[in-house]
Amino acid sequence: MENIIKRVHRNLKTTQDRQKHYADKRRSERSFKVGEPVFLRVKPKRSSLHLGKWKKLAPRYCGPFSILEQMGVVAYKLALPPHVKVHNVFHVSLLKKYVPVPSHVLDFDAIQMKETGEFLTEPLRIICSKQQHRQNRVIDWVKVHW
Repeated sequence: MENIIKRVHRNLKTTQDRQKHYADKRRSERSFKVGEPVFLRVKPKRSSLHLGKWKKLAPRYCGPFSILEQMGVVAYKLALPPHVKVHNVFHVSLLKKYVPVPSHVLDFDAIQMKETGEFLTEPLRIICSKQQHRQNRVIDWVKVHW
């Protein structure tokens, strides 16, 4: 009986070490300095930062935002725009190091919002329009530049 218990403990220890090894391969320690620009991960289900109603097409990260201060070991306070109604302290897992690439930057100044937090959706101009006849109905198609 003693032998079986020792073998079970040894197998458990081996399994735990193996799982820790594989988990540590994917884990990365992140730390940022005050004033450093970072991207913020947008969670579309509960965020007012995402754009549009199609969540799968919404950007995953927005920013860059500069870090105002470190709040403990794993939390950072960011300099968010005033019209974004979100608490400005985030866990380090929601932040990503900023690498300067122009296509990654989401320009908040170009986004116009109402006081309620909704986006203003006024078209700039109509590019083209056409009518399509389908099953005794007429469907109007309009291509709009937003």
